[in-house]
Amino acid sequence: IDEATSLKELKDKLKERKMVWVYAFDEIDVEETLKEATEGATSRIVEESEKEGICIQTGKKTRTRMLFAKAY
Repeated sequence: IDEATSLKELKDKLKERKMVWVYAFDEIDVEETLKEATEGATSRIVEESEKEGICIQTGKKTRTRMLFAKAY
């Protein structure tokens, strides 16, 4: 399990078959956009963090983290 702070970093780590935590808004359109951009990765866990981060899709501050992974 790893972390990513950008879409490119998320894609690279998913290619290594890692599960990856990212800050992202828990909204259908954000998740669908990330799913398309990563060729099928989906969120497995959604949690509220004590720390604030930047959504990798919108660039806005959020406390929501998502664990993304691909099925192989």
